[in-house]
Amino acid sequence: MNKVHIFLAVSAVIIAVMGCGVGRGSGGSQDIDGMIMISIADEVKFLVQGSGTVTVDWGDGSEPETKEFTSGWLEFRRIYLATDAPPHRIIISGEGITHLYCGGNQLTALDVSQNNALIVLDCERNLLTELDVSRNIALQSLFCSNNQFTVTALDALFVSLNGDGNISQLGSEIEIFNNPGSADCDPSIAEAKGWTVSGFTGKRDVNTGFSIINGVLTINVRGAMEEMQGIIIDDDGHDEMLTYPWNGKEAEITHIIIEDGVTSIGQHAFAGFAALTSVIIPGSVTTIGWDAFSGCKGLTSVIIPDGVEYIYSGAFSGAGLTSVTIPAGVLDIGQGEYTWGSNAFGGCQNLTEINVAAANANYASIDGVLFDKDKTTIWQYPGGKAGASYTIPNGVNSIGTYAFSGNAHLASVVIPDNVTSIGSMAFAFCRALTSVTIGNGVTYMGLGVFFECNALTSVTIGANIENTGDAPFTEAYQGENKAAGTYIQNNTGVFTMVPAVETFEIVDASTFRAELSNSTNITTAEDLMRLYYTEEVSEEGNQKLTIETVDLGGGRFEITLVHEGLLDDSMYAQKIVMTVRRTATTWTVDEIKRNWKCRQGRGHQNWGIELCR
Repeated sequence: MNKVHIFLAVSAVIIAVMGCGVGRGSGGSQDIDGMIMISIADEVKFLVQGSGTVTVDWGDGSEPETKEFTSGWLEFRRIYLATDAPPHRIIISGEGITHLYCGGNQLTALDVSQNNALIVLDCERNLLTELDVSRNIALQSLFCSNNQFTVTALDALFVSLNGDGNISQLGSEIEIFNNPGSADCDPSIAEAKGWTVSGFTGKRDVNTGFSIINGVLTINVRGAMEEMQGIIIDDDGHDEMLTYPWNGKEAEITHIIIEDGVTSIGQHAFAGFAALTSVIIPGSVTTIGWDAFSGCKGLTSVIIPDGVEYIYSGAFSGAGLTSVTIPAGVLDIGQGEYTWGSNAFGGCQNLTEINVAAANANYASIDGVLFDKDKTTIWQYPGGKAGASYTIPNGVNSIGTYAFSGNAHLASVVIPDNVTSIGSMAFAFCRALTSVTIGNGVTYMGLGVFFECNALTSVTIGANIENTGDAPFTEAYQGENKAAGTYIQNNTGVFTMVPAVETFEIVDASTFRAELSNSTNITTAEDLMRLYYTEEVSEEGNQKLTIETVDLGGGRFEITLVHEGLLDDSMYAQKIVMTVRRTATTWTVDEIKRNWKCRQGRGHQNWGIELCR
């Protein structure tokens, strides 16, 4: 399931607790135009989204709280005093609410019978033992994992779902992970109505679910694999991470069989499955999502079936593929952006050729190199393609983003006059590259074109370049005009750049690794860097602090922090570069290094490690 919690409209909502009746025939709640929830938690919070106003009666004698929708969702939160003994009965009223997120509130009862406009209900991580949604005729998504539903309760919930399997109900989803009845309930009751059930752990009588037997993961769902995934929402209401029911079993899965009926492979579905050696993708699949197989270094071959139309950015980045064939039906192959991501096959160090079916209307291949159909744009030069030199073919006028990035063999490239633009990061991380000749036709060069080309000693740029400055050689990912070398311009407008070797001081990271092992709230690369670098930005001295992250593929990231305008007499700026690895649940720091720049008259103005005066 692609559980993006977007909350739009419920006429009114009420929260209540164990021992307090709710719903029809339970003490008058049927007269309330809304939902009733009962909680035994000391703190209750929930999110709604939609239009109009929302009023909340917290049930503690205080004035009702009213908020008006402007954009996004509204968050309501109440911490009860010790004198406000549970159960807490909370009423939420609003004409424009269609989505409600009330997870993690220790709810023991929930009545949504008065809310026939409810579209999405997320009541995960509570203490619910029953739920009736028979009056919620608009309901399309129901997330009730991690509750106390028994087999009988889940089957009753399935019975109460609306739908008869017709086209209007197809695509509806219910998630029941980690309930007492998750293994023995009968999901076919819901599936017969057109609902997709995720979280059933028993034996299935219908084509849904997954199994792991002797290292073989078999996936058999109807429709998009995204329906099996969830998104954890943190305390601030932000999406934290994607999860799949097989997360945590990466080391034991060596083969994947995706059975017919699956229409898309979800983003990050198998990212980092280092033990994976084979995958079977059925003809029903039309989409392979972002980073779906990224970092699968043991995956040396894959057959992409004819039905696939979209292969998203990073889909196989950093995988162990040696060759791949793009079938005739593929409409789009994802390209990375400057500050994130990679091409669909970027970082595949063993990939020697990308072939394309002759009947494909959008792409073509020349000697294993991926082009658009007209052969005017070069999209991907395989990362493992041998050969020390390469001349861009005549007729090509554009080099795509990340097109040559990461190739370990290229030493020299000739770009003829017919080429007019070179995309960002086009030759980034080509560490064998020593010389590049760019023809007079090039007028545009993106950022970081030669980023981390450490062996590069000569770049000749034609006379018609319009926008380069030093951006193609920048070592700052936002293109802040930080030159990585020296440029020489002759009287014909040709530039030659001999980059200086940027030096770093390696930092002992052992203490920080120990600190990191005790931290549980690191969700982003920026969080990780700010845990390490605690200096604050002062309002004095025009200080500026930036943190940029680059995806190196295979779950590896490089985080760069630059702090300029330091309140120091001799040092003007310092840079911290951290190389890390991330799995679904942990961060691992491989290396931390630093350098700095001195103030005018106090030493070097380029990044280095010589002491400032």
